[in-house]
Amino acid sequence: MTMPTTTKVDLALVAYSGVDPVDPVAQWAVRQEPATTTVHTAPDLSSPAAGGWIVTYWAEKTSTTTDWAPPAGAASRAETSGSGSGRIESILVDTGAAVVASPAPSSEATARSSRPVKPPSQQQGALH
Repeated sequence: MTMPTTTKVDLALVAYSGVDPVDPVAQWAVRQEPATTTVHTAPDLSSPAAGGWIVTYWAEKTSTTTDWAPPAGAASRAETSGSGSGRIESILVDTGAAVVASPAPSSEATARSSRPVKPPSQQQGALH
């Protein structure tokens, strides 16, 4: 991939065993936040597959965030920290175990910094 200018990106690559090799993602949702905030809410999932795991990823462009507080009960799997001003900070968490087939409420991660940060993008998906 070629980009015409310097571009800041972030990637969290995770691998799960036992996932469906043909159709590993049962459902996904994306949510953009319209305002600066330190508490980031992932979208709801209407019907995650029974026996699947919910994986949630948050990222933000910031010059102040230095750490994340994951949602209560979530297993933190990856946390990245870029460099310089306008760096990308991210965290990836999952449920730590299989879920039942019922609506999954939104979850929140908190960006720890001394002041509000730029609007992030969150993604949440369910594996089966």
